Amino acid sequence: MTGRGSGEGSPSVLWLFGPPGVGKTTVGWSLYRAWSAEGTPTAYVDIDQLGMLYPTPDPRNHRVKAQNLAVVFRSFLAAGMRRLIVSGVVDPDEMADFARAGAGAGWVWCRLTASTDDVRDRLVRHRDQPDMIDDAVAHARLLEDHEVAGHALADISVDTTGRSVDEVVASVRAAVESRPPDLPSRIIPAGRSDENAADLAGAAMPGGRPLTAIAVTGPRAVGKSTVAWEVFQRVQREGHVSAFVDLEQVGFLSVGVPSARARAVGDVGDARDAREVRAANAGAMARVFAGSGATVLVLSGAIVGPEEQAAYSAALAPAELTVARLEAGEASVRERVAHRAVQRTLHLPGDDLRGLSAEAKHEVVERSMREAADLVAAGVGHPVGTDGRFVERIAEDVLALRRGA
Repeated sequence: MTGRGSGEGSPSVLWLFGPPGVGKTTVGWSLYRAWSAEGTPTAYVDIDQLGMLYPTPDPRNHRVKAQNLAVVFRSFLAAGMRRLIVSGVVDPDEMADFARAGAGAGWVWCRLTASTDDVRDRLVRHRDQPDMIDDAVAHARLLEDHEVAGHALADISVDTTGRSVDEVVASVRAAVESRPPDLPSRIIPAGRSDENAADLAGAAMPGGRPLTAIAVTGPRAVGKSTVAWEVFQRVQREGHVSAFVDLEQVGFLSVGVPSARARAVGDVGDARDAREVRAANAGAMARVFAGSGATVLVLSGAIVGPEEQAAYSAALAPAELTVARLEAGEASVRERVAHRAVQRTLHLPGDDLRGLSAEAKHEVVERSMREAADLVAAGVGHPVGTDGRFVERIAEDVLALRRGA
């Protein structure tokens, strides 16, 4: 795996794995920002974002995740990526299937570990997820049992116990960048040697009833993710095999050196490239989900104008796309920004609203109001009001658009 620079030679994949609470997402996101800021064409994805399909065809949805990893890997590669960072829990017997998704790349599997006390503290204090402690301990034991039995899984291993994020990131970088680029990974891709990501990415839209796609969009802090997730759960309860895609989470790509101003505000990606990649990934993932039986796809994220809306419609074809544009008044947006700034639940990559100062929160609200006006002027989607309403009622209005009510 190459170190700094443009990433000459084969593309590379770094997968950070380990039980919940060891810091995979935080470290992965920090590495993405660091390498991107230095000009390395880098992409990032959390593996769970690629497997949101219910009911699941297998217990952990790992086959769907592997297929979607294959298609986003190819999409990122076509857009200029040279290094892909993946974070997520993975069982030992799934690793070879995932490695096949990035065939031809130089793979490094990095296991992150932490003491049980540290994991417990992070899951309770930082993520408010005490119910995950037992699962985290059990998964750590599973990985350790494989190591003890002589079935080494990790190419490199980094302990995060009692260490800051910066310290862990520095250790992972040092291990990755000092690793000889031609050193093979311990994990051998599944399948024949002549198989590659194209085989995994070959799922096509099945015949018969076409996939229906519902996109929930709107300005910042209007509640897109919350409403879209409620829509997703509702269509499941109606008996549909349903899939969910967070557009931001499948579009983290930086292919050039960011400007000084972009680095100052923490923006390491190219907005145009990211939008194109998100549309391409959404379309490719839609075909994978449809091939696994999905009949409804719910998308959440920003769609900034009619050209981008048309790009999603084209990428998702032959699926029929309905776009709901959420609207909220300034008071509602201000309340939601204030709530997000102190929220203690799981922190998604790219969420920059936590811990904001009063001045920064005010700027977010003003930006949201400008975005809302631009969306109205551009005629993006069908308006759905959210002020003073429960999310269940808002979701009903979104679904009514799909049904043509």
